[in-house]
Amino acid sequence: VLVVNGDQDYLTNAVGTAEWLLKLKGVEKYGEMLGHVRPVPLKDDKGRAFGNIKALKYGNAARLAFLEVTGGGHSLVLNEPVGMQQTLWAFLDGGLWSNMIKTDDGKVCYIDT
Repeated sequence: VLVVNGDQDYLTNAVGTAEWLLKLKGVEKYGEMLGHVRPVPLKDDKGRAFGNIKALKYGNAARLAFLEVTGGGHSLVLNEPVGMQQTLWAFLDGGLWSNMIKTDDGKVCYIDT
């Protein structure tokens, strides 16, 4: 699941969405575990950061990601067309999680490629 919000969206704001996600429960404590992930800048193919992402693979093969687009309003495709297209492609082909590693202390981090 990929959840995307702009930090300037006044209809469905990123803060409210993040709070909802952190309460998400199921087979695993999806929200609680995602809350322990440090947000990382997400860059487009030109190296320009356009938002911060928290993404996690769970033990049951579930995947959850929350992207907060910097300067993004309610129409993120209009605000960040290139970044949003690349994020969608990476989500669909699994590349969004390909540079993620789990450290010995159980923390999740990204290798900047």
